[in-house]
Parts: sequence; structure tokens; C-alpha cells
Amino acid sequence: VPREKIPSISHPLTREVIDALTAYRKIGEIIDHCPFPDYQVLRVLSDLFARDFLGLEQIRTTPEGGFAESEAAIFSPPQIRRLREWAATQRPKAGPVLKLVIASPERALVRAFVSALRESTHFVIDGRMAREPQRLGELGTVGHVPLGDGVALRLISVPAGEAYAPLWDVAAYGMLGAIILPAGPFGASLEATEAVWARLRARSNRAIVHLLLPDAPGLALSDSARGTLPHLEGGSFFVLPPQSSLGRLEVLRSVFARLVP
Repeated sequence: VPREKIPSISHPLTREVIDALTAYRKIGEIIDHCPFPDYQVLRVLSDLFARDFLGLEQIRTTPEGGFAESEAAIFSPPQIRRLREWAATQRPKAGPVLKLVIASPERALVRAFVSALRESTHFVIDGRMAREPQRLGELGTVGHVPLGDGVALRLISVPAGEAYAPLWDVAAYGMLGAIILPAGPFGASLEATEAVWARLRARSNRAIVHLLLPDAPGLALSDSARGTLPHLEGGSFFVLPPQSSLGRLEVLRSVFARLVP
């Protein structure tokens, strides 16, 4: 239920557990991120279940440890296998965390993107960002998409402003790919993100996707406009439907599929 409908949350332990519930989906993750003894955290969770303030969702997994195809799965099992194979071939090895860069000139668009992911997918927001959502869009970890067996796709926010240009090379190093969230009227929005696109492209041969959100005006893209933007060819331009529209998850799946090696 919505947080405001839960009474008696003045106790520090209860507040801590409820804060963790906004950031993490798994009971084990909630326990790990609460600075109280496991037994006490479980007692609070048990009480929330008993009072019907909290529900349990069963998520099926594949034999390989990834998520089974479900309404919230953003990657298919074959795509997850490919991501793991790619990580294993990197030098140095990517390890259990694959990096995805999210670049935008406006924090509001990062917040909108994260909101869409949380509503539709298995995305888990970073605990600090869940507690301080106004910081979404700053430099740092936004959250992750679990891929099973301890492997995760970590989303890193990198502001697209020129002041952050020295950090773009670091962001591009070893990245799986990048999603750029342009802001403003279409032509001007792409110009505003051209510099970060060019730097990421120069430092990495991985896919870079442009995603326009409903919050950004000027969503229409004519055939003539597409012809003047050669770097958007090859299926790297997407428009996320408004929140009330169908097909948001399918567009998100298409965006992430474009990033699979």
C-alpha cells in the first residue's frame, strides 16, 4: 500500500525497513541494506505482511539463474546469456557488474526514465536515490537491473553538460552501451547532446541509443529529419509512449535489446 497509509512508522527500525522497501524488491536485499539485526528486520516485515500493508510477489527464474520471461522482464533468457558471455570476454573482465551510461542535460528526464523502469521492469533503484529522488540525474549510480547469478546491469548517470566533459571518457571506459535522453525541441535537443554522443562514440564501439521521453517536447521526427542525422540510423532512435499509453514496456525492451552485444 502507499506509504502514507501505513500508521505508526515513527520507530526508526520501521522507517528504515519501509525506506528499504522503496528501493529493493527482494527480502534478502531489504535485510542486507537495513542496519539492524536480521531478526528485527524480519519481525517488521512479518508484521507488515500480517497487517496487509505488504504483498509478496513470486518471480520465476530460469535454470541459468536469470529471470524467466514475464510481464516485467526487460531481457529474454538468451539476451541474458549473451550479456554474460560478453562480460566474460572483456579485458579486463567486466565481472559481475555491467555498466550502462545514462546521459542527459536535465535531471527531470532521468527521473522520468527511472520512473518508467520502476513501473514496468525488474529495475532496482539505488538506495540513496530512493531516499533522495531529487538527486537523480546527478553523477553517480542510478540503480541496476538484476541478471541473475550475482550479475547485474548497473545504470550510471552522467550529466551531458560541457562542465562534465572530462568525465565522459571515464564513463565510456568498459561500458556495455549508453542511453542518451535529449531534452527540449527535437533539433535543439540533439545539438545539446551531440558533444557527449561524440565523446562516448570516440571512446567506445558499443551501441549508443537516443530515447525521447514524453516530458520532452518535439517528439515528431520526419523522414527528412532522420536523413540529416546519420548517427541515429540502425535502430538507435526510440520514443517512449506517454505513461497512459500501451507499449511502454515493449519500447523499453527494444531500447535495451539494442544494447545487447
